[in-house]
Amino acid sequence: ALGWAADFVNDIHPILASRCLSCHSGGKPQANLDLTKRETAARILNDTLLNRVEGKAGRIMPPVGAPLKAEEIAK
Repeated sequence: ALGWAADFVNDIHPILASRCLSCHSGGKPQANLDLTKRETAARILNDTLLNRVEGKAGRIMPPVGAPLKAEEIAK
């Protein structure tokens, strides 16, 4: 168990698929960060990533389109 309140398949993966996987998947994912697998995402979904999607550290992610909504980040 990863200790997530949200369900990965129903809550987290759809966000990653729609907003992150165009850059963070495939043979050469950006920043060597492949978010297609639950285990990989679990290692990355931490304060550092949250700071990036909230725009508190470094370049905001995703870099194109609207920022993630508060309810998406909360999941």
